[in-house]
Amino acid sequence: MKTKHSNKICYEIYCEIEKCSWRLYSKRINPTDEFEIRTFNSVHTCSSLEIHPNHKHANKQVMGTILHEIMRKTRSKVWRLNEISRDLNALFYKQVWRAKQYAMELLLGSSEECFSKLPIYYHNLKKHNPGTVAYIQTDSKDCFECCFYGIGSTIQAFKHFCRKVIIMDGAHLKGYFKGTILHAVAMDGNN
Repeated sequence: MKTKHSNKICYEIYCEIEKCSWRLYSKRINPTDEFEIRTFNSVHTCSSLEIHPNHKHANKQVMGTILHEIMRKTRSKVWRLNEISRDLNALFYKQVWRAKQYAMELLLGSSEECFSKLPIYYHNLKKHNPGTVAYIQTDSKDCFECCFYGIGSTIQAFKHFCRKVIIMDGAHLKGYFKGTILHAVAMDGNN
């Protein structure tokens, strides 16, 4: 549902599907604070597949209504549980993906929060690891562009114990913030 009007005098909601005739209109009864329903069309003329794809509470009634709509269109088909699961996954994929992103944000924090903590992390890295080199580059708006760090003990180990060969590799970021993580690997005398 979407709200068309909501104030102290009237309240009107309608189905979010444009062509649907479902509608409720109520008006306040003067001088009380009570509202009277003036118009209510309780019949949805849109498909249940259009009504429920982003439903917050996917209980058995919601899922059953959606399945009923799908099964009605393909009566001759025998429905197996894994096929039902596959079809519902296709319908709800975006919502499930958004739920996963939200859960990851609750668990790890947002990307913006992580980038904002980078200077503190680098400060502590240099403080507790003598010889560490850490650098953050920002643009003219003070937004993050790139960073570099080398832990002091690994720098000393490379100077004294590793072969003078560096192997570079990159991992491409596929999240909201695109980019590449470059890392260097060295080999000691025992490979």
